[in-house]
Amino acid sequence: MNEEVHISSIVVQGNPVQVDTIAAMIGELPRAEIPLSPGQGKLIVLLEANNESEIAERVAFINAIEGVLSVALVYHHCEPSGSLEEEID
Repeated sequence: MNEEVHISSIVVQGNPVQVDTIAAMIGELPRAEIPLSPGQGKLIVLLEANNESEIAERVAFINAIEGVLSVALVYHHCEPSGSLEEEID
């Protein structure tokens, strides 16, 4: 069975007063990063996982963080993990 890599980006809208705490909790998730925080309580979050259910679990976790107002999945990509090691011509 081929292993897969799932990469998703989400937009998290949180209470601006609590956004630092929200970001810290997201940062504790495995294979999660916040490459952009455009302000006003918004965070752009990248998630990487082995399957769709891991992505769904992390999105549910983020949605349950105190101060989070909404979580929107913007992009989801899946491919065999071996293809990430192939050279691009």
